[in-house]
Amino acid sequence: MGGGSTKIISYDDAAKRFFPADFERIETTFRDLTSGTGELSYTSFKRDVFAHFLPEKLAARLYQVCTSSSRSCMSLKDLICCLALIYYGTSKERMQLLYLLFAHSISNSNGILRWQDVEDFLSQCGDHPPEELDTIFQNHDEIVTQEKFLLWLESHQGHTTTITDWLMDDQRLHELLASPVDRISDQYSILAGVTHLSDIEVKDLEKTYYYLCTYSNISRQQQITLETFSNILTPVLPPILIPGFFDAFDENRDGCIDFKEFVCGISAACRGQRLERYKYPIFGEIINDLRQIDFESLDEIDCQSAGFEQNIDILLETRNNDLTWPEELYTLATRPKAIGLQSSSSSPSSNNNNSIGNVEEEGRGLIGLSNLGNTCFLNAAVQCLSHSFPLTFYFLHKYHLFEINKDNPIGMQGNIALRYGQLIAKLWSNVRGPLAPFELRDSVAKFGSSRFTDFQQHDSQEFLSFLLDGLHEDLNRVHNKPYVELKDSDNRPDEDVAYEHWDNHLARNRSIIVDLFHGLLRSQVKCRVCELKSVRFDPFNILSLPLPMDTSIYIEIKLIHLNGSRPTRYGIRLDGDVTINHLKTQLSTLSSLSIEQIGFFDIASSSCLRRNPLMDNDYTKIKQLNIRELLAYELPLIDKSSKISNDKILSTNPSLSYIKAMHRRLEPQERYLSPMTRHKIIFFGQPILIPYNSENKITNKYIYKIVFKQLERLLRNNNDSINTYNHVFNGDDSVQEGYPFILKHINEDGKKCSVCSWNRFCLGCSFEPNNKEFNYTSDTIAIEWEASAYYLRYLSNREQDVEIHSSVKLTRSLNNDSNADELSSIVRLEDCLESFIKWENLDHKEMFNCKTCRKLQPADKKLDIWKLPPCLIFHIKRFQLSNNRWIKSSRPVRFPIKSFHPSKYLGQRSSTNSLLQFHPTDDTICTSSSSSLSSITTTSDVISSSSIDNMLILSPSRLVNGNHNYLKQTNEQHKGLPPPEKINDTIKKKKKKRFGRRRKKLEVENSQSTLYPPRFSQMANRTLSFGDNSFDADNAAYNLYALICHYGVIGGGHYVAFIKNYTNQQWYCFNDSSCKPVSESILEQCSSSAYLLFYERESIDHRCYMPNVEGKKQLANEFPLTGDDRWCSLM
Repeated sequence: MGGGSTKIISYDDAAKRFFPADFERIETTFRDLTSGTGELSYTSFKRDVFAHFLPEKLAARLYQVCTSSSRSCMSLKDLICCLALIYYGTSKERMQLLYLLFAHSISNSNGILRWQDVEDFLSQCGDHPPEELDTIFQNHDEIVTQEKFLLWLESHQGHTTTITDWLMDDQRLHELLASPVDRISDQYSILAGVTHLSDIEVKDLEKTYYYLCTYSNISRQQQITLETFSNILTPVLPPILIPGFFDAFDENRDGCIDFKEFVCGISAACRGQRLERYKYPIFGEIINDLRQIDFESLDEIDCQSAGFEQNIDILLETRNNDLTWPEELYTLATRPKAIGLQSSSSSPSSNNNNSIGNVEEEGRGLIGLSNLGNTCFLNAAVQCLSHSFPLTFYFLHKYHLFEINKDNPIGMQGNIALRYGQLIAKLWSNVRGPLAPFELRDSVAKFGSSRFTDFQQHDSQEFLSFLLDGLHEDLNRVHNKPYVELKDSDNRPDEDVAYEHWDNHLARNRSIIVDLFHGLLRSQVKCRVCELKSVRFDPFNILSLPLPMDTSIYIEIKLIHLNGSRPTRYGIRLDGDVTINHLKTQLSTLSSLSIEQIGFFDIASSSCLRRNPLMDNDYTKIKQLNIRELLAYELPLIDKSSKISNDKILSTNPSLSYIKAMHRRLEPQERYLSPMTRHKIIFFGQPILIPYNSENKITNKYIYKIVFKQLERLLRNNNDSINTYNHVFNGDDSVQEGYPFILKHINEDGKKCSVCSWNRFCLGCSFEPNNKEFNYTSDTIAIEWEASAYYLRYLSNREQDVEIHSSVKLTRSLNNDSNADELSSIVRLEDCLESFIKWENLDHKEMFNCKTCRKLQPADKKLDIWKLPPCLIFHIKRFQLSNNRWIKSSRPVRFPIKSFHPSKYLGQRSSTNSLLQFHPTDDTICTSSSSSLSSITTTSDVISSSSIDNMLILSPSRLVNGNHNYLKQTNEQHKGLPPPEKINDTIKKKKKKRFGRRRKKLEVENSQSTLYPPRFSQMANRTLSFGDNSFDADNAAYNLYALICHYGVIGGGHYVAFIKNYTNQQWYCFNDSSCKPVSESILEQCSSSAYLLFYERESIDHRCYMPNVEGKKQLANEFPLTGDDRWCSLM
């Protein structure tokens, strides 16, 4: 029908039929709805033109008929022609439109119409062919032309079907077009009518009101409480006067000032009569001084406008380039001066050894790392690894320069190890202030993974695992990795299989990281049918422990009562595997209601009340509920005097015992396309239930009384207000009428009438509060509020007022994982280990291929710790997947600090063990024993258990026969750290080399002897014995030396490290650039945030793990230390 002209009506003719104001309104509304595209979609056509009244098939057919054939969407011209035909068209034009709707497949007006076309179209629109059609269709095969169809419609005046009745009813179309005297007004005009203010002033006060709400300490609070009122007036009025002013505004005495009370109070205080102003003697002057200054929205503002006075102190703080604020001042700059004074007063003999003195050494390693943009995960991991003393000893003595592996295809060409060694040298030097780990981060991005350099939140455990693997591959002593075939256990002793897997691991992986951090896990899979076990062993460097989950679920239930009293909130804690029936039983006990009197509902976005299908199934498990707050209603009791057959019907259909009533109001629209969308339906509030029994006749007056009884507490009555100076009740006509609302029959969605057909476009037929019998048409009615009653009497804040049952406080305290006083919510690290090593059932997706059964079978799996490393790292898995979403558990975990014995969680060994001997060669002297297990051979010599017990087995390299006091007698001077490197000296030496000729430079470098790290000699003939515990001592104790805590939520948290310094045994808190000493007792407060725990074997001698590099060639040069971390370096 677009395109300028149609066979029914042209656009020019259609445009002339509208009033200029209506045409302009339609044009403006169309432009707003289409966002300037000029195309009205079908969805918008149904909603914004016909308010979803038309049947789906009729709306689609009308949209196709009225849209130009050359366009896919409706244009403004098409819409004007459509509306002009429906509301301003002649009878013949509307009949022609009906013909096109019935025979849309016919493209011209001289087309034909078949019976099947009419029957199909009417049935799809929910109608049936009328008997009058027999007069036009003598038989079903007859063809009807447009002329014949128009004559038939004219003879019956169009009143044959709902579709023809819609377009041919002139009286109804005139009623839709005629605008009656509309009593519906907005809140501004209503409040202006009962106060001394104008509409514009009320609008301005609304902005001021919501701005004053921001003074509240509670975010997003939309009401002014006494606390908010005090925050506003404390600088002006004495605190003793503020409650009186607050009571003057709070007329309904509910503890808060809503917008209506605020407007009426301002009106009375500023423009009221003398009697009204007695309540507000000063506030009228104070309110004029309140103003808002928005510095971000103003481009230019002077000091006087901002309220700054002369001779006042102003603190200005500028942001960094990455929009982060400057960190706190670093106070460690004064530490070197204090250290120098103390070292000068010490004895001269302390400078004779290779260390820098006890005083200066105790202050080393206490340097923070700057946050480069969400790099707290990197800083915490590096600081903890830096205080792993054996590894730091290894890097500071430059052992890594002799073991760099640049040929490793899965390594980083030595860059990670060199950059890490450079950073360690800086952290343990005399550098002042925090360091920026740019080089390490850039090397990680260039040679490792770029995911850690995108300035996003990352997991510190993932980065630590990546860093350990990168250091291992860069320092791997195995340059040509052999092929290793993994053999099945085949019911062999676990000890033999463990030795085989560990030997295979060392054949490909030997480094300082393996010696210090690698352990061994045993994995068992057992068939449930034949109980066949398959065993394998895998190395680990970080042990991830599951956090024992509390399977109980906390649910809060809001129960709405039938007597109109305040709703009650109950708190219930149940195991996730129990069913809904247990929940109903417990709620029934708490509320003293029977299970039949409790119904669970859901409220849709349009305040539509529907039964919760999951809650109606008693066998639904609690853990299947995705929500933790439920809404329940008290259901009316069914009259037992009814017939048994009726009781059966009512029990199967609970909706027959009550009627649902929802709140709504009509708001006039300034812009609309058709008369059906002149008003917008707005739903609000909490729906209510009205008792109803079809066996008992009830009147309309009874329905009104029941509704009013349940809503009485939500209404502002005359008794609520001591003073009535604001004339609120004088402006509400509903007070004289008796009820501030009208009840109407509606369908389930609340937008259409349940009595009238769709072609009447009725929003609901009302019924008066009389003694007539109630006409039950559907299970839903509408509580339609008068505009003045809603804005002046309805108290929305009272609807949120609930009575808190004692069960809520009890269950909430149990649900608070951060409450350290609740012993039931606290777990120990030992409990996490117990959960780690217990049997678990594999689901059907992980079936076990059993060799005995020769098919996939259900199985059970179990993990055990077989070998403990000297440095043991625990990862507490706080981030868990629950209900298809990741959550963080803040459950407290108590962890031991000293004398922790994890060896009792080792896998059980068999009673008969193979005793192995290890005879090292000269090439493996002074290397870690774990680096030479490829030479393990079986010996026939029997070692008694008593001799094994007498061995010093605190570390693997000390599992030797004989006395080892020689370690204390040799190289004692190399037990500490080397002197800190002088950054200035390094730069000077570098500058001197630039001026020499290349030949002389090479001669100088060749003439100088390579500085080798200290060598720690050990006995040439030693025997490594694996006793009953296979690799580990039964009584080996571990001490905590570092931990990483995660604070905050899963997507926006922060990592902080607590570390024990090796030299002075003092605990420190490393928070990015900050480093502060803390007491050991502070660790007890970290139970709910502990994420990574670092333990070290007690009495460990780090010298035993240092490699022998004497006579070996230095494989790489270290990166020079620069005086400024912001310098660039070429790689």
